[in-house]
Amino acid sequence: MGKKGENIFNTSLIFSSEFDQLRQIKEILSNKNLPKDDIIRQYLLLGKQFEQLLKKTIKLTKIGDTYQKKLLKANESIQKQNKELIEMHKQLKLIARTDPLTDLSNRRDMMEKILYEKNRFERNSRSFAIVLVDIDNFKLFNDQYGHDCGDFILVTLAKLMMSMVRKQDSISRWGGEEFLFLLPETDINGGKIISERIREKIAHSSYVFNGQKLSITMTFGVSVYDNIEMDIEEVIKKADIALYKGKKIGKNCVIIAQ
Repeated sequence: MGKKGENIFNTSLIFSSEFDQLRQIKEILSNKNLPKDDIIRQYLLLGKQFEQLLKKTIKLTKIGDTYQKKLLKANESIQKQNKELIEMHKQLKLIARTDPLTDLSNRRDMMEKILYEKNRFERNSRSFAIVLVDIDNFKLFNDQYGHDCGDFILVTLAKLMMSMVRKQDSISRWGGEEFLFLLPETDINGGKIISERIREKIAHSSYVFNGQKLSITMTFGVSVYDNIEMDIEEVIKKADIALYKGKKIGKNCVIIAQ
């Protein structure tokens, strides 16, 4: 441990030249017996040393500034790349969850949403409706007018249905010409009302493909999750059975699951 009053700086460090000059200046100023000529001579010598030291310092500062600018530029580039990577990740995530033709949720994404609602039901006991929907006579459109017509119908109906559901509702392309609705905080009657409104809109709308007027209808099967003992697959199956029943009795209708 150093004595009291001893210089606390270690002259072996990077600033040793500066501290050495300070020490010499202090010695000159404290030596009252030093002749004036010697003071001037030593002062001039120290001045030259200081001038050289200053030039080195300025050079080091410029080098430091240059590297600092390069580091800042590199940092900006990294941040930009990170933003691009995050954005690309979001896009890939969206693609993985979206049907490429209709831009609706795909089956995987919808199942995650349904499971979320199931977990929510366990907390607040609020039921949710599941509706399976199928385009009537879809194969005939494909056979008569080609697959482009089928794609036109799928895209058109997807947009129409999305425009008619509530903000909290979700629609997915479940497979082929089949769609699935997830209606949070909705009982069986609420599911029927929403489905009937959409069914009527579809049946009474005008559709034209390549100059050909089309008549399109859909059949709806409605079920509800309102019991913690129920299984999600069971609820979807009930909606599917109701949908099949609607197909058998003449299509273009809404059937509630038993």
